Amino acid sequence: MIKAICFDLDGVYFTSDSFKNFKNNLPKEINDEEKVSYVLAKSEEMLMFKTGKMSEDDYWNYATRELKIKTDLNGICDCLRESYNINYDVADYIEKVRRAGYKSCVCTNNFITRVRELDNEWGFLDLFDVKVF
Repeated sequence: MIKAICFDLDGVYFTSDSFKNFKNNLPKEINDEEKVSYVLAKSEEMLMFKTGKMSEDDYWNYATRELKIKTDLNGICDCLRESYNINYDVADYIEKVRRAGYKSCVCTNNFITRVRELDNEWGFLDLFDVKVF
């Protein structure tokens, strides 16, 4: 018996082009796609940040140095909020399954800055009964 349905954030709840929008919109001097993707998604520093072994300030100081980001953390947060779009078909589906009596779960390896800022913008975490980060 199915009791819960689990959703991811990037490419599911948020549109698949949202992270690409963020990478493109982030004010920076370095625009090499490979390097930008590495620093913002695959670097050891990002892994440490996601797992709580590096602070938010330390990670964004690293990213700022590596990509020559031309704004502070507040500007980065603004860019995150402005770059992401909700997949409203998925949001509606989450509401539908909850009304049908299923638990809704979110499971993601997103970093805290992104989750916090996008939740501040849309309050999307309230849609989920269970949250796994």
